[in-house]
Amino acid sequence: MYSVVDETTGAEKVTKHKGEDPAYVEQVTVLGAGSREKCGIIACNAAHGCPDVNRRSVQKANVKLVYNRNPIIGDKFSSRHGQKGVLSFLWPDEDMPYVARTGIRPDIIINPHAFPSRMTIGMLVESLASKAAALDGKFVDATPFAAASKGDAYESPLAVCGEALTAHGFSALGGETMISGTGGVEMKVDIFIGPVYYQRLRHQVSDKFQVRSVGPVNALTHQPGTSHCCSRCSVWPDIACCTPAVKGRKAGGGIRFGEMVSSLLTRTGRIILTRLSQERDSLLAHGAAYLLQDRLHLCSDRTVLDVCTRCGGMLAVVSRAYVGGNRPSCRMCKGGGRVERCAMPKVLHLLSAEIAAMGIKLTLELA
Repeated sequence: MYSVVDETTGAEKVTKHKGEDPAYVEQVTVLGAGSREKCGIIACNAAHGCPDVNRRSVQKANVKLVYNRNPIIGDKFSSRHGQKGVLSFLWPDEDMPYVARTGIRPDIIINPHAFPSRMTIGMLVESLASKAAALDGKFVDATPFAAASKGDAYESPLAVCGEALTAHGFSALGGETMISGTGGVEMKVDIFIGPVYYQRLRHQVSDKFQVRSVGPVNALTHQPGTSHCCSRCSVWPDIACCTPAVKGRKAGGGIRFGEMVSSLLTRTGRIILTRLSQERDSLLAHGAAYLLQDRLHLCSDRTVLDVCTRCGGMLAVVSRAYVGGNRPSCRMCKGGGRVERCAMPKVLHLLSAEIAAMGIKLTLELA
């Protein structure tokens, strides 16, 4: 995408564009402190030479890229009144309702319950004023905190805009009769419709989605990295931890399947996320045993270890040379016990090693 040349060493470094979306360079801004340097030090670009030259020492270059993306579910939009929201569903154009009089289809359908609690009345006024201005072909003075007046007398925006809409044969309140795009029947209610300036925010799903199958794991626990690598970090995040955690979208970290974020519910054959209670406990209550095993064991820190069936130890089993090849043997039982291979979480092996350092032996009973 761009190349950087070091004037001191002459080394050239090429940086490629990351990601699958095509991008276009819209603007390149050169950042640096102004300096006045002699031509003997820095070559002068003047045609006839000069005793010195005003040149800006380049320290950084800011490259602004433009991505052409179609709106997808989850992208964030907002009007100029703080009425923000995410795209919840992309309806086909032929299924959208249309105005019975003009055939206009709306671009956005917003829930009317979003207005009373947020009190964004300015958005409704903008819709009325824009509709009247579009019909008259005039500009509307939208100066904030300025009273709409006709001479010396105050006049409400509803009266001004309503008068213009009535003159063109529309409802003074902005409502119109619409036809259902799916059923083709007339809706038995007037729907408030009008032009509103909407802007697309930078919070987009294409930049935020995080998917992981396998990837880097914590060196100690062999678990996918999350926000904290152990309980010690989550309680005292300022202290030096045992091992660095693999976390974040850029590092390929995992998404925490914990206990206090949200719960998993099943509905119509799909798994949906709702902010209710604890994930693990919800799966336990639903009896989703295989899903629990997959999330908390198979895709986490599953490891296969040798366990002695006689003493139940997993730390004393070592590989020894026998006739025909190496095979595991228990040092505590001096080869008297049979050794079986078992799948278990890696943290269980780590727990066994830590409590063994305190003189406590963890034994396992194999069925």
